[in-house]
Amino acid sequence: MRLACIQHDLVWEDPKPNFQLITPKVECAIEAKSQLVVLSELVLIA
Repeated sequence: MRLACIQHDLVWEDPKPNFQLITPKVECAIEAKSQLVVLSELVLIA
């Protein structure tokens, strides 16, 4: 199984910028044939 872990700085209390920050990284993981992408627990609710 190919795994991608994405870590980045969070923007607190504003999920839209967080989504914009991680989207290109998730796309890169998909292009690299990752089967599972792991994000921080607060990535979309911080």
